[in-house]
Amino acid sequence: MTVGEARLLLKEGAKRRATFLELFFDVVFVFAFTRISTRSAEVLTGPDRHIPSVVATGLGKALLLLLALWAVWHAARHGVQGRRTRPRGQGSARKS
Repeated sequence: MTVGEARLLLKEGAKRRATFLELFFDVVFVFAFTRISTRSAEVLTGPDRHIPSVVATGLGKALLLLLALWAVWHAARHGVQGRRTRPRGQGSARKS
């Protein structure tokens, strides 16, 4: 959704405010990102940092978790907000 399309959805002079649920999920995503980043830093600075297989495995896990986190965030952000609803009576009903 572009900024221009978003402006068309809002009434003139109306302000859109984030809901409690949106703010809650934002906090959850920030917490998850922080935990993944902290774990990655521990792998890079821990006692096994000189063992390449341990570092590669740790960073691989972190990359997969970040990818999964991004996929969930993307689906939550664009899947819900990008959905358009049709008024009742209109849609894919066949006309005979």
